[in-house]
Amino acid sequence: MPLRRDFDILIARPRLLPMMVILERLADGQFVHRYVGSTIVTLAGRDATGRIVGPDLYGDRWQVVAKTYARAIDDGVVLWGIDRATWPRGEWRSAEWLIAPLAGLDDMPRWLATITLVLDGPATARAPEIHVVGDEPDIEDKPDVP
Repeated sequence: MPLRRDFDILIARPRLLPMMVILERLADGQFVHRYVGSTIVTLAGRDATGRIVGPDLYGDRWQVVAKTYARAIDDGVVLWGIDRATWPRGEWRSAEWLIAPLAGLDDMPRWLATITLVLDGPATARAPEIHVVGDEPDIEDKPDVP
């Protein structure tokens, strides 16, 4: 797993920076936003940098968000997903995202990097999904093909 200090997105992929969020898991298990990219700030209508993941930022779904972040760190996996997201004006949009765990200086995973892409089209265009990157979805997860 890469160390947090090895993750220099400014040099590696500067075009991704506006769509990124960097989070740290605190000793009490909560997640704090350490960096929120400008695209995410604009869409959300607020800058969550320095703020804890909770209902004031994520509404009723905050626990789902926190559990997904915890899964990436606890299982040491990169997660890909697609789901609906609501923005301050109440509009629902589909969003595709990656969540990758990063190790701290002690080599223990406690940081996350996320990249979010807001997709064109209605929020109901696809059913929500979450998969571990590299795992083939179970047959039950695959859509029926006529």
